[in-house]
Amino acid sequence: MDMLNSDKHVIECKKRCGDVCCVYLLVIQIDRFTEEKRGILEQLDEALGEIREKTIVLFTSGEQLTNNTFDEFIKEADSHLK
Repeated sequence: MDMLNSDKHVIECKKRCGDVCCVYLLVIQIDRFTEEKRGILEQLDEALGEIREKTIVLFTSGEQLTNNTFDEFIKEADSHLK
């Protein structure tokens, strides 16, 4: 999605939510939390305004955790992901 369409989409989302309390669902694959993924979160945070406290994270591909439990994965995770 190019940035122009992205901006239009964010504006539309803000109009629909208004002042209503919203929760954001972030779906990411369990793997390394890259700089690119961190950048996307920062862009969303800028566009929507302080989404971190209102975000539920859903991890997919849990079968990739062959050597760790989910709790171990979170303990070792990048501080931005935590």
